[in-house]
Amino acid sequence: MKLHLFLFLFMASRLLYAQAVIITEIFADPTPSRGLPEREYLEIFNRSPARISLSGYTLTYGTVRAVFPVTFIEPGEYVLVCRNSYVQDFTPLGKVIGLANLSLNNTGATLTLSGPGENETHRVSYSGGWYTPGRSEGYSLEMIDTAYPCRGKDNWQSTQAEQGGTPGKPNSISRAKPDLAPPRLLHHDLQDNQLLLFFDEILSSAFAENPVNFEIIGALTVVTQAAFRDESREAVVLTLDSPAPPAAELKIYSAEDCSGNTSPDITVIFETLPDPPSGAIRLSEVLFNPLPGGHDFVEVYNTSEQHFNLKNWQLARLNAEGEPTGHTRISSTQTVLAGNSHLAFSPDPAFLKEHYRVTGEIREVKALPAYNIDAGTVLLLKPDSTVADRFTYSEKMHASLIHHAKGVSLEKVSFQPQHNLWVSASSDAGYATPGAPNSRRESDAVTPLFVAEPLVFHPDTDTPATWLTYRLDEGEIYAAITVLDKHGRAVRTLTRNHLMGTHGKIAWDGTDEQGRLL
Repeated sequence: MKLHLFLFLFMASRLLYAQAVIITEIFADPTPSRGLPEREYLEIFNRSPARISLSGYTLTYGTVRAVFPVTFIEPGEYVLVCRNSYVQDFTPLGKVIGLANLSLNNTGATLTLSGPGENETHRVSYSGGWYTPGRSEGYSLEMIDTAYPCRGKDNWQSTQAEQGGTPGKPNSISRAKPDLAPPRLLHHDLQDNQLLLFFDEILSSAFAENPVNFEIIGALTVVTQAAFRDESREAVVLTLDSPAPPAAELKIYSAEDCSGNTSPDITVIFETLPDPPSGAIRLSEVLFNPLPGGHDFVEVYNTSEQHFNLKNWQLARLNAEGEPTGHTRISSTQTVLAGNSHLAFSPDPAFLKEHYRVTGEIREVKALPAYNIDAGTVLLLKPDSTVADRFTYSEKMHASLIHHAKGVSLEKVSFQPQHNLWVSASSDAGYATPGAPNSRRESDAVTPLFVAEPLVFHPDTDTPATWLTYRLDEGEIYAAITVLDKHGRAVRTLTRNHLMGTHGKIAWDGTDEQGRLL
């Protein structure tokens, strides 16, 4: 038992301090000044219990390599790092280390901190998309939880400090945000003698660069090499000694993220899928006027029961001359759309999942065509650029009582032939349903329903609220929902001018307008 405990403690401490000196703040865009010098800087932090010499440490960004001077960083100490010529500007703020060269790209770059012997200590591939909306120019990026330094965007956001950053001090956004989930395989692709695997987070090198963790089942084909696809370290390229046979089965053993979480074994089947027939893949939902800080999204729907591959399909728009333009490939890898399923495409899926309560499968794309806010045409194109579907929209198509349509999508009501009605997503769905069934879809032979379930509830029990559940058979219907007491007096207005879907539910917690329990 003592031996087992010792091994556990040894492995835990090795994981905790493998990245002892880390980068915790990036000030790449110092203009305009919010109070700090208009100079770029990094902040490094010693999260170990030991004093560490920085002799032999280097910082690499792009093709440039900067060498640290002979100095020490104390346990739990934050140190500001900048160009030698900027040291005097930052000295009043705390301990500063000057480098011969340091230049940070506003839009993003990969920063690699290495110890003696070029042993990588910490790597951050930041981008302009990491900033909190409205807090980019003149604000730094800060790490949220230093206990999980290898994580990417999820563990970074803009500083909350009004002066634009917290150089040499604990970060303003510092809080516990543990990484406890194992990596999830998002999608995969087969290209000749290479297999591409795309995960939802940064992987460990020990897993991603070891061919033993991958096996082709039931074939003589062998994985000879495993490597990261790019600097994001979220995708793996497997090289095979020969092309994989049709319907090849790949076994992935214990996929591990950079925080040490491992997933159960994953089985992937690389199957050859047919081309979808005409009309099988349709445009289903479009957001062309996004929320502040957000992006457009386009959703497609597979009207059949068969699986299809959307590899090399494109989105485009019509320009003022009525010609297709802005062609954007939505996927260069195998993208399986299951039968009767929705799939949305957006440059920022995380933003959509954070701001909309009803979401499903959302695939990240680098960009979408520039769809105008007032009106335009969305084109869905097959790999050969022929049109699979089109939708000509206008902001005037939104429901009549929606006066500010920012963040409100248009949904297709029916996929029946000759039906082309599009309407605003419903209020109780959050005004958009990216990747999920549409809130305003057509209901055939539906009996209108409006009930409260459960009838008996109490906030201190397992049933703290009642749900007003509805089912409707027609389109643009608004509701004003008021709660009356036993004497017929209004005690709570739940909503006014509420745009209903064809189905949904609205909660009431049993309180009046003043929040008192009735």
